[in-house]
Amino acid sequence: MARRPMMSANWKMNKTVREAEEYTAALLPRAADAGEVDVAVFVPFTCLYQVAAMAGDSSVTAGAQNFYYEDSGAYTGEVSAPMLLDVGAGAVIVGHSERRETFGETDDTV
Repeated sequence: MARRPMMSANWKMNKTVREAEEYTAALLPRAADAGEVDVAVFVPFTCLYQVAAMAGDSSVTAGAQNFYYEDSGAYTGEVSAPMLLDVGAGAVIVGHSERRETFGETDDTV
C-alpha cells in the first residue's frame, strides 16, 4: 500500500490562540479540496486544543510539536502522549532537527 502524501506546517513558537483561530478558520475551507493529500498543522501546545476543536472531523489534522515518552510524573514542562490525545492531537513531530540541536536529543532519546 502506497503512503499518502502529506502537506504540513510546523508553526514552531508562533501564533497566539487568537491568531491560530484566524489562521485555522482560513485554512479549513481551502484544505477541504486537498483530495488525496493529508493536511496537518503542528501547533504550539497553547493553541492545540482550540485548533483541534476547530478542525474537528475536517480533512485537517492538528498535531503537537513534541511529547515526552512517560505517561505522567515529575517532568516539569513536558507533555505526555495521553495529554495530547486528551486535547485532540492527531499527530506529533518526533526527532525534529531543532530539538536535536538545541536540546541534545538523539536517536536513543527519540
